[in-house]
Parts: sequence; structure tokens; C-alpha cells
Amino acid sequence: MSEHNLANPRRYWKGKKFSEEHRQKLSEAKKGKSCTNGFQKGTLPWNKDKPTPCLWGSTNGLWKGGKCSSSLIWRNRVQNRLWRETCLERDDHKCQTCGNKEKLHVHHIKSWNDYPELRFEISNGQTLCISCHSTLHWKLKTEAKLVEQ
Repeated sequence: MSEHNLANPRRYWKGKKFSEEHRQKLSEAKKGKSCTNGFQKGTLPWNKDKPTPCLWGSTNGLWKGGKCSSSLIWRNRVQNRLWRETCLERDDHKCQTCGNKEKLHVHHIKSWNDYPELRFEISNGQTLCISCHSTLHWKLKTEAKLVEQ
């Protein structure tokens, strides 16, 4: 066997036929052993007919007492959805940079965090596709780093 095949012995055996005797030995060695994932045909899972624990709300291990960030609350408001839909309609459901009509985001021209009074101003929204939106944010991030230096 070459060094290349020693690193991956399966490659060495690819396309080669095992003798009948070797196949019998492999078969005998496997008998009585379970599959690699722990399941065998005909066996029942450990949780069959047991009640499924509810993993929502306070029974979930990640529950933090119903706390929610204020940003998430604001972003899920009806006002935000209406603002988004209005901006999309105004821009004819097209990216204002490349004209794409798929995977559209509405970008806040003035930052959501820095200008809370402009969050729902239609003039503060710009329709962009996901690609142009990420490019724009990358450029803004790069410019901010240059200003810091």
C-alpha cells in the first residue's frame, strides 16, 4: 500500500473484491452488534409512548423569566411592519442600488439606535437587496474604523 493510501485505507480497498472467506469473517464479526447510530430495525426508541415534555416558556431550560430586549420589542411592533411595507411600496419592491427584486431589506439611512425619533420616518428608509445591504454596512463599518484611527 502506498503512503497516500495508508492515510486513508478505504481508498486502497475501493473497487477491490473481498474473497468469500473474508466476507464471511466480516459478517460473523458484525453479528449481534448494533448499528453505529444506536438504532436497529425493529427496535423501539426509548421515549416511545412517553409524554413529551413541553419546552416552551418557563419549562424550557433557556427561559429567563420572560425578559425580552427593548430592541426586539420595538422591531416587532406593527409600526415597524407598516414602515417597512410603505418603504417597499414607495421603492416599487426593487433594490435602489442594483434593481434586484428578491430578498429585500429596508435599510435605515440614519441609524436605528442613534436616531430613535426617525425610526418610523418613511424618508429614513431605503429598499436594498441582501447583498447591497451587507455591502453598505461593511462600507459604513470600514469608514467608522478609519475615523477612529
